[in-house]
Amino acid sequence: MLTELMEQYEKENGKSALNGWDGTIEPAYIIWLEAQLTAIRSDLSLALQGSDPIKHSIVDALDGFADFEGLSPSFLNYLQVIRKMKKELTTLNSRLNPVNIGKMSDGYHTFEELYMHRTNLFAVICRQNPDCSFIAKKHEDGSMYEGMFLAGIRTPQGYYSYHCGNEYWPLFNGVKELEFAPPYDGHKPSDIGRLFTIRCGTEWHTGFPEQNGIYVVEVEEEPDKIKIATYIKELGWMNRYYDDVIRWAYIPQEEQ
Repeated sequence: MLTELMEQYEKENGKSALNGWDGTIEPAYIIWLEAQLTAIRSDLSLALQGSDPIKHSIVDALDGFADFEGLSPSFLNYLQVIRKMKKELTTLNSRLNPVNIGKMSDGYHTFEELYMHRTNLFAVICRQNPDCSFIAKKHEDGSMYEGMFLAGIRTPQGYYSYHCGNEYWPLFNGVKELEFAPPYDGHKPSDIGRLFTIRCGTEWHTGFPEQNGIYVVEVEEEPDKIKIATYIKELGWMNRYYDDVIRWAYIPQEEQ
């Protein structure tokens, strides 16, 4: 059952406070709740600066002051919200046992093993395609999650990347290091299929092909995206969308 605070969290963050798989509390909700409590207590402390010392004790002795004479309705509201948050945090903490997520297993592999496998496999892909892969210690805006770097690869359908722990940096030996990662193009885990379209080291040409076939092309309208098009000598590029082909690369017959 959702509490009033859980509903507030979902409204502000656009996601549930409960895990959709088993209904357990999301760790992000606990962090949010603690941050809200800290912020409110900070606001109240600032508001009480210079006040009577007795009032300062209100911040650390929250219970039992609901009817304290001299407190304005706004201060009482602060205390009520803080008490509500403290009560929910106490309840949640009593329900949550410390768990090492990395050690959790489905009976076959732990999360740590799965992340290790994922990173090793992605490192193989990047090292085998050095012309279009990269590693970077900073996002485009200069930020980065603590203890991590970004590894990515450009595909005909856009980029695909993973944040990897710094301990995996040596796995990407030979991959081009950039000062800043390319701009994020919005790719999601569901875009994993992009990796099947990788065509690094492709020999590009301009003008018109000399043989009929299926080609990888870049078009003037969307120069940053690579598409597939059919070419027939007598008719030209079959896709009307590809009137302005900037460059093209032939796809060998066995791959068509």
